[in-house]
Formats: sequence, C-alpha cells, structure tokens
Amino acid sequence: MLSTNWIEPEKITASYAWRRLFARGFDITFYWYLIEIILKLITYFLPGNSFVQIIKDKIDNTILIPFLISTYILIFINAILMHYFGNTLGKKILGIKVIEQNNTRPSFIRFAKRELLVIFKGEGLGIPLVSFICMFLSYKKLLKFKATSWDKQMNFKIVYRQQSIYITLIIVIIYAIFFELLKYFR
Repeated sequence: MLSTNWIEPEKITASYAWRRLFARGFDITFYWYLIEIILKLITYFLPGNSFVQIIKDKIDNTILIPFLISTYILIFINAILMHYFGNTLGKKILGIKVIEQNNTRPSFIRFAKRELLVIFKGEGLGIPLVSFICMFLSYKKLLKFKATSWDKQMNFKIVYRQQSIYITLIIVIIYAIFFELLKYFR
C-alpha cells in the first residue's frame, strides 16, 4: 500500500505537527469556501428560499457559523475521502496518510470515529478558548508520545511523505496566498 517515499519517523518534530495542523486547516478552509459557494448558488437559483437566505446572511455577517458548519461537515467528508481515496486534499498536498498498524486503509466507520475524536479531543468542539487549549495539549502529546490521543485510541499510525521543510513552507505560503485571494471573489 505504501511506496518507499512514505516514512513513519522515529521522532515527531514540530515540523510534522505543523504539517498536520496546516493540512486540517486547509481542509476546513476549503470546505468553508465550498459551502459558501454552494449556498450562494442556491440563493441565486432559488431566491425565494428564506432558510437558505438566512444561512447565507449568517455566513456573510459572521465567521463563527461557516467555521462550525465546515468543521462538522469535515467529519463526514474527511471520512469519505480518506476511506475511498486514502487522503483529504490537505493531507495529500502536505504528504500525510492515516493508516492501520498493518499498513492498510481503515474503514469508513473507523475514519468517522477518528474524525469525531479529533473534533472533541483535538479541537474542543470548535469552542474558541477550549479549542486553543485542546490543540496545545494535543501538540505536546504528539511531540512527547509520537501520536495524538485519538490516533493512539484508534490504533492508527501516521506516515509522512519524505519532503524538504522548504517544500512544506512553499506549500503553506501558496496556501495562504490562495485563500487570501479568495476573499476578493466573495
């Protein structure tokens, strides 16, 4: 299942942790914009739909609603993508794979359970201060124990594509520029 350019590092450094954070951030941001585009298309083609208009107005006026929607939709989309394609877009770009200990791809149900654990344990349900504390503690556990609590609980291992830190930085910079430019098309 794995080619030779994927490794399970002996020691997890901060760069591996940041790759994971940026991959998840990319996915959340991507879904956020996708949801916004879908709602705008629906309101364009169905202008009388008041429920969709209320959701669209909330998205236009607050950051919290689309963040929460994209975070919870992330559970299902990530589980589907990781089960059928082996990766999400963010993980693919940043060279991260979640696999079973025997190097096979987990089932959809196992991926969905993992995503729920990430939302609860790693993101504190998206509650701003709680989320920061959960992410910080997860980061510390990842560096110390070489696994996050949810991956340890699910008995998953994470492998990384071998790539230079410079490639990762270039990808992150391109990501930041791309999503900053998307703001001008809103």
